Amino acid sequence: MKLRSTYTKIFLSFLVVLFITEILVFFLFILIPARHFAVRFEEFFRSKVQSVKGIAEDKILSSPGAGLSENTRLKEFIADFGTVSGAQVWLTGPDGRPALKSFSGEPPDLSGASGKDRPRRNRFFRFFALKDYDVHTVIPLTPAGKFAGDLHVLFRRPASSPPTGLFALGLVMIGTVVALAAIPVSRLITRRIRQLRVSAALIAEGDLSHRVVVRGRDEIGDLSRTFNDMADKVEGMIKGGKELTANISHELRAPLTRIRIAEELLHEKTAGGVTNAEDMATHLDGIREDVDELDGLIGRILDLSKLNMGQSPLRPEPLDPSDLIGELMERFHPVIERKGLRVAADLPRGGSCLADKETLRLALKNVLDNATKFCPEGGDISVHVAWEPDAAGIRIMNTSEELSREDLSRIFDPFYRSQRSAAAGSGLGLTIARKAVERLGGAIEAANRERGLEITITLPRQ
Repeated sequence: MKLRSTYTKIFLSFLVVLFITEILVFFLFILIPARHFAVRFEEFFRSKVQSVKGIAEDKILSSPGAGLSENTRLKEFIADFGTVSGAQVWLTGPDGRPALKSFSGEPPDLSGASGKDRPRRNRFFRFFALKDYDVHTVIPLTPAGKFAGDLHVLFRRPASSPPTGLFALGLVMIGTVVALAAIPVSRLITRRIRQLRVSAALIAEGDLSHRVVVRGRDEIGDLSRTFNDMADKVEGMIKGGKELTANISHELRAPLTRIRIAEELLHEKTAGGVTNAEDMATHLDGIREDVDELDGLIGRILDLSKLNMGQSPLRPEPLDPSDLIGELMERFHPVIERKGLRVAADLPRGGSCLADKETLRLALKNVLDNATKFCPEGGDISVHVAWEPDAAGIRIMNTSEELSREDLSRIFDPFYRSQRSAAAGSGLGLTIARKAVERLGGAIEAANRERGLEITITLPRQ
């Protein structure tokens, strides 16, 4: 079964990590004290066994003629040592049979355990760590350099075992408390994610003004800020699309209205029997001009749409903008001559920048078209190309009245036309130029100069 709730996934992941952590803590609690006990116990015996060995050997030497079982002093020492140490102590002779012991009954049979558990050898004793924390130590007695027997010391596991059960219960209780505390933490994390989901649903339903309340500077806070940035861009794109549609409708309606009026006039004159050829030619010429205007407007709209959608792949190649500007100036020569414009061109040859030829041509054509269209009759146009180590700068200036700050800030917006301009235009030329230049990785800006309006295009050379 798949988990769909982020809250459930976070909570279960936390429980798994907590469970693994508690298991590791439990085993560390079991292993570390046991190892510590064994090490400390062995250190204790290293310091004490030599003295016990020396005392026992002195007791044997004090009664040289007596056997081990008949040595009263040795017997009392073994009994006292067993009482003080709380261990079972017995002495075996050279034949391995018990001679003395500190307890009643037979000595425990540890042959199987001693043979199974590997002893830790020392120059004074042999140390056996048996099961259940039992420890069996064998101390060889060698008074005067002669082996007399083995002194056995057996420490039994204490009746009270380490509190592993209580510790495990404590871990379970701590884990339960931590797990319960994790519930509000998990809900706090998922609450902000749910708010993002609700905001996305509201925007999807059409509430483009809705934004997420940003809380914190963590990853979810960054996601909320990114979400709001995306919502701002989406709202701007949709509003821009609506404005574009309204502007296109307005621009198409004007020539269509003129065509309709011309058609009605022709129809009335034809129906009334008036067939003045000159009058009809005038109306037909007007229709033709309006059709050309519609065709040009639709062409610009298509160019803008292609640039926005990036449909045409770029084919970068080394280009000299001076060559393209020269070609375009030839196309605009009839307009320049008809309006009596003075053109000053500074087009140094030999430089090149890596760009798509058609996209760059589209940008330059629209800027030059804007300059020739809005330059008054008898005005000046200057075109200047400058080369920098890593960029090419193109400046196109035309005679113009000084534009306001609002005009300069909106001059590249679609369908925007300055109120001071008397020339007709679609308001798309500089918009297309900006899109084309930005697609080439360059920048375009407009500024007032002493002699008019200057458009500056900066293109990277590589």
